[in-house]
Amino acid sequence: MDENRRFPTIVMKFADGHSDTLSEAEYDKVGIYLEDNYYHDPSSEALTHLLIRYYNERKHYLDAKEIGQAFLTDNGYSKAVLGELSTTYLATDEMDTYFTLVRKYVAEEKIVQAEQATVIPFPRKRLTASSEEMYSSFLDWNIAEQLQFLQNVRFEKIDSYIADFRLLLKTETISPFVQSIIFEILQENHIDENITVQKLGRQAVFNPVKTPIMEENPFIQTFFSILKESLENDNPSLLMQVTDIVQQHLFLLYPFSLEPEEPTLWAQAYYNWISTMYHTQPIKRIAETEELERAQQFIEQLEEAQQKNLS
Repeated sequence: MDENRRFPTIVMKFADGHSDTLSEAEYDKVGIYLEDNYYHDPSSEALTHLLIRYYNERKHYLDAKEIGQAFLTDNGYSKAVLGELSTTYLATDEMDTYFTLVRKYVAEEKIVQAEQATVIPFPRKRLTASSEEMYSSFLDWNIAEQLQFLQNVRFEKIDSYIADFRLLLKTETISPFVQSIIFEILQENHIDENITVQKLGRQAVFNPVKTPIMEENPFIQTFFSILKESLENDNPSLLMQVTDIVQQHLFLLYPFSLEPEEPTLWAQAYYNWISTMYHTQPIKRIAETEELERAQQFIEQLEEAQQKNLS
């Protein structure tokens, strides 16, 4: 975010989450200021972020989506903008679209980060590896090269790669994020086979055709409904932060899910965990139990894996 930008006092109050201290006239002035300045500087992450928040609070969700998507298209990944958009898409019950946006821009950001971290150019000739050499080549590539290859494969017939994908889904030395994308590619190609997936210390057999995509998983739908119901009105900022973290954790796990699949348990575990992070008072929906403690410990493990694989 362009943190050096200086905002008027009333805009800073809004940015700091103190909209309730503004009069209606001041609140309107915040909107006018943000819209006018966004018009002249649509590439500003700070302005876009705050204007999306303003539109969300005004329930102008179409406007929020329009400027958010425009920013991401023109400027690429932004955690702040994607995080604010989570509130937008929750409000319009379009979390499937939101998940798609996040995966697209997180994947692109990982490529950019990996390219910036090395002076070695992409080995383009290797990114078109034949099926015979794909598995061994894939393990030698860095994560940016792996993602680039998988993006290319999405536009091809994958029959000759299925055997290699089977091996990669059992190879815990590669990023679980990359494994999730491989499984998605198998789903997109309607692969109707039992496939063993081993990641993050778990192992199970999944059939891509019979495994619901995250957006259609009843457990996840109920989980997000509980989060929205609990936080949308009282703490929309916390809702945005929780949603952003949860969706990344879920995709890191995929095709596995949080276990046990008890939405209220996991909602409480995430309330507790993020409240500890931000030193806020957690919402209490269920009593403290050993099961809740184990859930919080697992969230910590997911966050460690997340930081390791998306840093």
